[in-house]
Amino acid sequence: SVSFAYLLDKANSAVNNAETSSGDYASGVSVSMPMGDLTVGLGYATTTNPGTNSANETTTVVSVAYPLGGVTLKLGYESTDESTDSTTASGSIAGSLDADTTWAIGYTDGEAGTSASTRSEAKLTRSLGGGVSVYAEIQNTSGTGTSGTNMAVGTTVAF
Repeated sequence: SVSFAYLLDKANSAVNNAETSSGDYASGVSVSMPMGDLTVGLGYATTTNPGTNSANETTTVVSVAYPLGGVTLKLGYESTDESTDSTTASGSIAGSLDADTTWAIGYTDGEAGTSASTRSEAKLTRSLGGGVSVYAEIQNTSGTGTSGTNMAVGTTVAF
């Protein structure tokens, strides 16, 4: 699949009207393609901020997903060039315990200038039927900024 996007008024100077007097523009493209069992995703986006004392921004992304013995492994990398460059790398693995129960475990590492953080997370979801599911999730964040652990138990309803 291929997606293109173009944003006319990023700065909200005219309350998101489709006008170009603010002089800020953004555009992007993403491509996702299967290559045998592997699915590869590529993305590129750019934002131009003339006359605003803000740096122009360019983001490049690559991701892969691969089914492996009953689970799906996903890896991703993102790099942004702006006044403070940043990168993010992530990995996750997900699978099913049975027809109604799924699990996922993920890890993300990010850096922006001299700031860095990591996040680990795990989720277990059980479908109860009729569009109702219950879940338990835990997330741990460490590094620059607020570190800590979040836990959630809840339900979702889809209709």
